[in-house]
Amino acid sequence: MAAGTKDDPWVLKTPPGTSSYTMYRDDDVLVCQVGSTTLKYQYRAVEDLHQSACTSRRCSRPWAWPSSPTTPVTTQ
Repeated sequence: MAAGTKDDPWVLKTPPGTSSYTMYRDDDVLVCQVGSTTLKYQYRAVEDLHQSACTSRRCSRPWAWPSSPTTPVTTQ
């Protein structure tokens, strides 16, 4: 398995499996390279997601999740 560094990035596939892209961690930044486009994310956002995603009220109520990006969520 790749180390997830700039010299040995993770090679991933898009959900349909038709294209690939790379990701790696560079200090506190997660770098995503898609063709000539480079996207950078603060790595702490990934760490925050792991710490808080399943403790949120919404996560404990999967019926409240929208079925599509355009469906509004109604909470009680």
